Amino acid sequence: MMFDKIFQDIVDIIHHDYAGCRDKKGWDQPEKFLDRVRERELSIHEFTNLVEEYLADLKDPHMFFRIISDEKPQDIGFKVRRYEDALYITEVTKEERLQVGARIVALNLERDVDLERALEMLSDNRRGVPEYIG
Repeated sequence: MMFDKIFQDIVDIIHHDYAGCRDKKGWDQPEKFLDRVRERELSIHEFTNLVEEYLADLKDPHMFFRIISDEKPQDIGFKVRRYEDALYITEVTKEERLQVGARIVALNLERDVDLERALEMLSDNRRGVPEYIG
């Protein structure tokens, strides 16, 4: 498993090379996260979120994990930003049905959509159809 090895490398860096490794020894629980990596095949976005969740245990705002890709992000016609527990339209490029400032309340007619899943759907270009309140 590729993610298994990557996660173990991240833990090794945190435990040995991270500037706060002595001060924050025992703050993390890598076994709990490694079990989740091994449970099933994760998507790249799921793995990224898992690593971010692991790093959050260190309570260091300078620690983050991002996937760098050569792929140019595709324009889905609008951009969103999370504010508290909602997504808001921040820019409209091609999508004529949306307005800047509108709050997305449903995706693909699902009203109880998880915010993380919604962001993943939009960023994966699975083209969720937003319903919004202007």
